[in-house]
Amino acid sequence: MSETQEHRTIVEISDEQVKAMKAQLKDAPVLFEWTAIVTIDKFRQGFYIMISVLFGGIFFAASYEPGSYWFLPKLLLCFGLGWGWWIFLKNFACSPWVYHYQLTALGIRYTQLEDIPESAYSAVRKLARVGIVVCILSVFILGPFAFVGAGGMALMAFNFTGFEKKKEEFSILFYEKGKVAVDPTKKWISVGADVSAFAFYQEMNCNPEEADVVLAAILEFADGYQQVDDIFS
Repeated sequence: MSETQEHRTIVEISDEQVKAMKAQLKDAPVLFEWTAIVTIDKFRQGFYIMISVLFGGIFFAASYEPGSYWFLPKLLLCFGLGWGWWIFLKNFACSPWVYHYQLTALGIRYTQLEDIPESAYSAVRKLARVGIVVCILSVFILGPFAFVGAGGMALMAFNFTGFEKKKEEFSILFYEKGKVAVDPTKKWISVGADVSAFAFYQEMNCNPEEADVVLAAILEFADGYQQVDDIFS
């Protein structure tokens, strides 16, 4: 263990103190701000495609009857279920996230918002109502074996009838002394202090070409913070 780690002390801060500091952060003047858009990786996109194919395939396999006159309607219905699930995943689960950060002398407050147009949410709410009817009809077409799956999907579709865009708010508090580290890819910056609360630790997204500017701003306005290779070292 190094000399720095031997003398490293963790400051104990109560939940009440954290709440008070967060309240002050909400009204603190903005000294610098930046926006970062984070897109989903290709591996997860491929995973969602596989899930959609399996979703339709399982419904079809569960209701398959050789020589049945319902073969084509069942095939089209299952294909439609899988395709609809993929459209939903592509536009929502695979959508980019927009992060907007505001740097203050007391800490950083930021918002997280999915980069999805309001028209998409409106379309989902309308399709959810149609989906409830489709799920119920699928029980009669696919047979009783599909009741559990169709019933679950009907309940899920019911929840989406009130689907709306939500903006989430977060914060990172500064302390007397802290550390700032830049990821080698320059896609995010880590900030932390030797404090017992998680409110003082966070990784922030940034555009690689803006990483140096963001880092310089944090070091300028966060008194007592210094750049390191790893904030936990």
